[in-house]
Amino acid sequence: MAVTTIDRATYRAKKVHDYAGTVATLADSTVAAWKKTHPDWLGKHWHLETGPFLTPVNVGR
Repeated sequence: MAVTTIDRATYRAKKVHDYAGTVATLADSTVAAWKKTHPDWLGKHWHLETGPFLTPVNVGR
């Protein structure tokens, strides 16, 4: 499954409401599992996807 990429403005808007953040706020086991299942993930950010699903995300420039 491909990882979604969002722009910085969208990331910042989500982060203000705690709908996005860096991996520092996640459990190590979550990050490790995502790295295994999402090889195209840069390993830095997460966000809430449609619905209550926490997912990895890549943030573009």
